[in-house]
Amino acid sequence: DPNLPLEDDIIQNEWRPHDEIHAYMPGLGPTQPFHDPSSLELCKQLSENYDTIVSEYEALLEDMEAKRKDRFQSVTSMNYDSGWRTLVLFYNGHRIPDFPYKLCPV
Repeated sequence: DPNLPLEDDIIQNEWRPHDEIHAYMPGLGPTQPFHDPSSLELCKQLSENYDTIVSEYEALLEDMEAKRKDRFQSVTSMNYDSGWRTLVLFYNGHRIPDFPYKLCPV
């Protein structure tokens, strides 16, 4: 929800350019270099589904190669500068037209 207020420790942190946050996850607690993955439900689910995620990702790569369609993109200017690219599955919570969702059903 873009209307969620940012936590004060994010706004006050000079190393967090909060005007470019695009994947805000409230409730993670104080910023720290690493979180204990067992304390975050998302990490547990990712770990439990690792093999499925890898096979779906490989299927998407094969589809991109076969169709000569690069679905990777940078999400913010910080990413452009560092060369980071993202395979976006949804945009602002909505499905992307013509995306091969059948290749990644999980």
